[in-house]
Amino acid sequence: DTMNHTIYIHVLFIASLLSLFSFQFCDSKLLQAIVITRHGDRYPIKVFPNTKSEWGENLGQLSPIGIRQHYDLGVKLSQRYIEHHQLVNRTFRTGEVYVRSTPKERTLMSAQSFMQGFFRSDPKLNTGLPNGVQVVPIYSSLRENDLLLYAYKNCHRLKELQKGLLETDAYLKKEKEHQELLNYLGGLVGKKHFPLKAMSSLVNLMHAEEIHNKTRIQGIDSLMWKTMMELAEWVLKQKYYTHEMALMGVGSLVNEVGLRMEKAAKIHSESHGRARSKERFVLFSGHDGTLLAITAALNLSYTLHIPHYASQTTFELHHVEGDRNPYQVKFLYDGIVTALPGMPESISLEVFSKLAKETHLEDWEERCKVNGDESIWQRINSYSKELLFGRNK
Repeated sequence: DTMNHTIYIHVLFIASLLSLFSFQFCDSKLLQAIVITRHGDRYPIKVFPNTKSEWGENLGQLSPIGIRQHYDLGVKLSQRYIEHHQLVNRTFRTGEVYVRSTPKERTLMSAQSFMQGFFRSDPKLNTGLPNGVQVVPIYSSLRENDLLLYAYKNCHRLKELQKGLLETDAYLKKEKEHQELLNYLGGLVGKKHFPLKAMSSLVNLMHAEEIHNKTRIQGIDSLMWKTMMELAEWVLKQKYYTHEMALMGVGSLVNEVGLRMEKAAKIHSESHGRARSKERFVLFSGHDGTLLAITAALNLSYTLHIPHYASQTTFELHHVEGDRNPYQVKFLYDGIVTALPGMPESISLEVFSKLAKETHLEDWEERCKVNGDESIWQRINSYSKELLFGRNK
């Protein structure tokens, strides 16, 4: 079975490779685009005892800069998908566009800002709002119920394994190599023990202080800052340091992309190219953990930079007229077409669907339990009852 599976994948890959040449020169039509974003610039989540910058109640909230980042991203993708490819209408139509976000304010507001840029205001439109501002519904779910965008938050076993990272030889070696720097930084920020895992929080805080013109932590030169950023990125890339952890973290998200594209291709095929799926543009608004899980599940973690504010991964479904594999998928990272490992830049939908299914653990719920842990669905049902009938006091 393993040999047959390997042969099957190789055959599909060769077919995709042969179709790449025709994709370059034949007319292609974009059928669907699915974009997964990280929220825009936010105020820091964590501060330290010696922090002099003040943030009030804004910690963790989307900043005006972040709002503008997503508005600009919406404008940019509007030019690609509305102006150039004419994928969706200039005005919002029910069913053409689907937007979903995690329940955090910064992701919900990022999605709102994106859509304001994607569907521009038009005074000629009767939307019921001044200047013809268009309103787009954004769907969300409680974190405890969200197994699509928040799989990595709902997997108890993954959290246990990530804690185990702190005991791995690679982590301990890296921490030991930079212990002098860590001790120095601890003194600066007022922490007797400053672990390597805290580097990302400090880098984020200092970046926010610079961007928002706040009083900065003093005593860090350019060389030290460069090392700090490299260490913060290294720690983030260890978030899914085994492939199984990546699959636990991504949950059904990549497979969901594949299923939506299969449905869109089926509608197009059965109509002999005369109809496109009603759902043509999908936006999922998430976090760096969302994008890190996707790239790790696709074995791209160590070839791509970590997701910055308003970073995005995009999956596009094209139809290439006259090709032996007419339905082709492209993967873009921050707007740049990126080949999946061992693949050309454009692969057949059949190949992509196979890869997408392989990122989905059929026994995800079982693997995500720790010893004695209740099932995910038991926790969801319990949480729902608490919402309906009130928590015990």
